[in-house]
Amino acid sequence: MAAVVVNAPVVERQTLSGDCFLLRLGAPEVARQVSPGQFVMLRLARHSPVLLSRPLSVSDVGGRGESPEWLDLLIQVRREGTQVLADLAPGEEVQVTGPLGFGFTVVAGATAHVCIGGGVGVAPFPLLVRAIRRHDEATPTYCLVGGPNADRLLLIEGLSALGARVLTATEDGSAGLRGTVIDLLPQVEKEVGLLGRVAFYVAGPVGLLEKCAQAAKERGARCQLSMEARMGCGTGLCQGCVVKVRNPGGEGWHYRRVCYEGPVMWAEDVIFG
Repeated sequence: MAAVVVNAPVVERQTLSGDCFLLRLGAPEVARQVSPGQFVMLRLARHSPVLLSRPLSVSDVGGRGESPEWLDLLIQVRREGTQVLADLAPGEEVQVTGPLGFGFTVVAGATAHVCIGGGVGVAPFPLLVRAIRRHDEATPTYCLVGGPNADRLLLIEGLSALGARVLTATEDGSAGLRGTVIDLLPQVEKEVGLLGRVAFYVAGPVGLLEKCAQAAKERGARCQLSMEARMGCGTGLCQGCVVKVRNPGGEGWHYRRVCYEGPVMWAEDVIFG
């Protein structure tokens, strides 16, 4: 279905850490269409000093009945644009365009589904875990979550409640394993066996994506990456969010737009550096 543009009220704002929060929007027209890994472009419905919309992964959807009525967005305050969103109060309206892009594909026949996220990269995982459990409830689902410290291990209680086995790592050792989220892979391997038939679903900074792509290649595992890039339009028109990908057959390369042909791409297609 095509993306829609709607004005949506803020239903709830929940602070998760000092600079990260969840924004719940009453946008059923978007929530009913979205797939895990897709995103929306968000801006104030009223006049704003910030010109461009902000791209945000849809974290989860829900409602009182079977049909979703709201969607959640995980936001980290970084500059003026996200600060404007952080200052919103329930009842205020934002303009939502979406859902946009291509999301994750649940890999059939995997021996385990392993979601790997650093920081706010965990944003799409609640909706993804729901989809995985719906399609393949019998197969173990892991969420490996990393951050600089315990305060930045986001959404872990909710992911556990959805049925995922949550493992954590922090750089300062304040929670979980001391190290990076990649350092959790040996524990997964110990629990499920060799990772050659495991499916990786990765979101986070570029360095994490590259390391996970390499780890998957070394093990022969399927791996999908939610690519990060600065976006101007979110619809492919400005072509400001391109990444290098291999041509079919492996000879040469071309550019692919993260917003339009992504943001989720197969790791073997992406050229880093």
